[in-house]
Amino acid sequence: MINGMNSKVNYCEIWPENIESFNVFISLTTQWIVTGMGHYMGIRYPSIESTLNLMGFNKKRKAEIFDDIRTMEAAALEVINEPKK
Repeated sequence: MINGMNSKVNYCEIWPENIESFNVFISLTTQWIVTGMGHYMGIRYPSIESTLNLMGFNKKRKAEIFDDIRTMEAAALEVINEPKK
């Protein structure tokens, strides 16, 4: 789990067509850029490309998964960087 995310959320359904993108996203958990104050900036994009290459995706699928990763990154940033109550 990424720091700052709600620990009460333990389960989510992942549709079969999103499994590959989800697996890539999860494999990038150590690649987030975090400021000294703990603010998450995003995922290191070169790491996405390296991961997609290592996982053996073709060029078309890499582009599709990259778009998915950016969508998940944006959604995660909203949650992670939400002001603490």
